[in-house]
Amino acid sequence: MKVELRSRTRLPNRRPTITETLFVGGQAIEASVGFDPATGQPRELFLSGVKDGTDLAAILDDTSVALSAVLQSQRFTVRPSPTGAIVTRTA
Repeated sequence: MKVELRSRTRLPNRRPTITETLFVGGQAIEASVGFDPATGQPRELFLSGVKDGTDLAAILDDTSVALSAVLQSQRFTVRPSPTGAIVTRTA
């Protein structure tokens, strides 16, 4: 399967970010979401909090890269809703 993403827009070096701590199976994982200052849309995700070199660290790193690439492709928009965020495909 081949996935093609539109060219991504470079984000500024400084941008709004929200960091939250999530607890999954008793393990604390920090999730940081970086936003595009021009649109307010989330454009990157960083997941961390486990020991480097572990399988879970690799999974979190790979997931962060994949989701950030999708968010930066601008093919998806995220809008707030009463029950959380809703992700919709734009094209």
